[in-house]
Amino acid sequence: MKRLSRIAQHYPFTFLALILILILQGCSSNTENEINQTRLIVTLVDSPADYHEVNIDIQEISLKTDGINENDGWIILDKFNPGVYNILDFTGGQELPLADMEFPNGSISEIKLKLGKNNTLVIGDYTSTLLLANNFGDGYKFAVNEIISGGGTKFLRIDFDAAQSIIKLQSTGQMVLKPVLKLISESNTGSISGIIHPAQKNVFVNAIVNNKIVGSSYAPENSSKFFLPGLEPGIYDLSFESGDDQNQQYIRNVSVTVGQVTDVGIYSIISED
Repeated sequence: MKRLSRIAQHYPFTFLALILILILQGCSSNTENEINQTRLIVTLVDSPADYHEVNIDIQEISLKTDGINENDGWIILDKFNPGVYNILDFTGGQELPLADMEFPNGSISEIKLKLGKNNTLVIGDYTSTLLLANNFGDGYKFAVNEIISGGGTKFLRIDFDAAQSIIKLQSTGQMVLKPVLKLISESNTGSISGIIHPAQKNVFVNAIVNNKIVGSSYAPENSSKFFLPGLEPGIYDLSFESGDDQNQQYIRNVSVTVGQVTDVGIYSIISED
């Protein structure tokens, strides 16, 4: 400190230059720390299923990254509130928030959902317990290949396919939960959205390529919005099918672009009545 005081007294310009260098070094260090992290927003959405409720006991969600050596690279999403969620509530553009956090730059190779035992299926007035498949006691893992870099904001959506995740055992009739999950990333996919009019019936909306359904959405009665995320860039046909009258109608040649939401506007369902 005495040495700095002497420099300040006898060499004021040198002292000011030293202070300026220290300030610039501090700013550079802070900038590097900011660039080393990216805001990561993780949500869960559901592909439609012909059930009234699919209640899933989600206890923990974690991501595996090469940027962390502790805990074998697994980072728990600590902002998530564990609990039982009816995943059918998260269709047609509705999403369950899982995390909104600063995440270290690197690559994410796996995602893991740890589920509890309070899983149920509701069909009409009947409620059935959903048993977890035997090999998922420690959590269900699925591989991904996502790069987190450059700061800014990164969106990841986990698609929980309820229809494919529920299996009925022929031997006992017991309903078993075997999660079928995939990652929807804005870095290589786009989306389609729209509004159905009138919103008086349950309507399934399918995205079709070469006569194959590659994505589905469900607009329940009195909820007119539909949303089809995670579509590869290209041209799609949309089919609209009411669960009441099986009347199928189409929008042809809908274009999907990476990172964009294609809004097809209001589509009027023509009743057979």
